[in-house]
Amino acid sequence: MITQDKFKIKIPLEYIEVNQNHPKWNSSLTVDETESGIKLNTLTFGSQKETRNRYQPHVSKPSVYPGINYIKADYTNPNHQYLEIVATSKALNNPAQLISLNTIEELWDRINATGLIYGYAPQVLPQAQQLAGDINKDLIMEYDPDEYTQLIRRYYVGNRYVQARDYVPNIQLQRNVKGKEFSRTLTGYNKYREAKGEYFDPNTLRWELRLNSFEMLRKYLQLPPGPIMLLKALESTADPISTVIDEIMKDIPLNAALKSINTPELPMTPETRAALFASELTFDHKAIFARLKEIEFNLAPLEAELKGNSHKGEKLKPYKEIRTRWEGFNSDSSHDVELLNELLGKIKSPAINTLINNTLHTYAQIA
Repeated sequence: MITQDKFKIKIPLEYIEVNQNHPKWNSSLTVDETESGIKLNTLTFGSQKETRNRYQPHVSKPSVYPGINYIKADYTNPNHQYLEIVATSKALNNPAQLISLNTIEELWDRINATGLIYGYAPQVLPQAQQLAGDINKDLIMEYDPDEYTQLIRRYYVGNRYVQARDYVPNIQLQRNVKGKEFSRTLTGYNKYREAKGEYFDPNTLRWELRLNSFEMLRKYLQLPPGPIMLLKALESTADPISTVIDEIMKDIPLNAALKSINTPELPMTPETRAALFASELTFDHKAIFARLKEIEFNLAPLEAELKGNSHKGEKLKPYKEIRTRWEGFNSDSSHDVELLNELLGKIKSPAINTLINNTLHTYAQIA
């Protein structure tokens, strides 16, 4: 069953009663030229924008109704009037819960409780289309969650995903694509720290996959063509975070070392280790790595070659990145292999995920 921390949905206005006199609405009006008077275009509450925070992902702007970020009633097109809502799990009574089939009616009750709109859940929810969402998976790890996020940061050498922003000690990887409709962003962070120590185990590693379009929702939730209905999305048995992790693991050299590193059958000589590291690099990165080996990983000769070049920093950046990852890979990585094995095991194992969810529920009940 899919769990989400945030969704953006769209509902035909014919299923909704809008309290147009509520003082929290901001209205957009135009002169109605066909009928003398004023035409109501939209009513909006809140904001879809997010604030920037180095250590927390996707921090929504404060709302007078916690967890209800944005509501828009759009009357612009007489033939297509709709309500758009952006809401998060912070609207739920239990902060450790996420949006799911089990909690969606409670969340809808909270939306009704704002007094801005009202809709009868059994009629409204089957009509709700999902436009975007943050899919979540919480894992209780053996070590500090920062060790796992830094592990991926240290070893990832691909260019299919790029680091979306400086987010140390957490990690945020965004698929390198053109067009917002194909965008997806995976964030890994310490949920206990983000929640300021409440309701979560101290070693809770949260993975959050942001899907910004129905194209990506359909792809990763494995849904058929047509509108993405909210309830169908929540019913999906797909595992989108595991799918994206698989995509990322293809560009982590340590992943190939799981079966060979530190084993008696294949002693990890310097040559073997270098070949293993290079085997998973892209064509361009292989050339960079070969050049680094020639100069014994000392960047001074390259800096001398580029002296006076206005693009010196840009040209040296990939060499520095590959050198940093090589240094991590070339260190005693037995602990790193242990971390990666545990991470992949918990992401892939339904039994462990069930245990994690039960544990989170227990923590929430105690709190």
